[in-house]
Amino acid sequence: MKILALCLCSLASTFSTGSFYTDVHKSIGTNGSLTEYDNQYQNDLESLSKISYYVWFDPDPISSNMDILKYVTRIKPNTSLWRIMKKASRTQRGFRFRYIQYPYGKYVTNIGGVREDLSKNLHWMLYKLSQQPDTQHPPNSFHMHPQGVDFIRVKPGEVYLFWRNHATH
Repeated sequence: MKILALCLCSLASTFSTGSFYTDVHKSIGTNGSLTEYDNQYQNDLESLSKISYYVWFDPDPISSNMDILKYVTRIKPNTSLWRIMKKASRTQRGFRFRYIQYPYGKYVTNIGGVREDLSKNLHWMLYKLSQQPDTQHPPNSFHMHPQGVDFIRVKPGEVYLFWRNHATH
């Protein structure tokens, strides 16, 4: 099984430029002590929450040798899963997606160029998990999320899985 991983730390927009990191190096004293500026950066980083987002492409993860995509980032409180998905899609082609807008939210129809297949009853199903997904013990319908991705506000430590799976699973 191939695992493609991309780990990023997303910081507030003021810290997203490369010049911030240069400034941090310049502000560390010759004795190695942190300055107030560095402590503010550390506080900002610690205030962000870690979120994990996975994609499984095969409805049978136990017997298949499918690619698994993993995206881990740090986000501000009350960030939507939609925003995380858009960010992931800009960083790696496999996370690019298409959707249809419905009153209950955005319905994802294609991820990484892999479409749902209505003739086989395969849809992109969203699961909310408490830990990293395990292909040997895939989630069941109890873990399916009932809302569209634009209405989901993620919380610290949450894990989300988009799995191209049979709608009855």
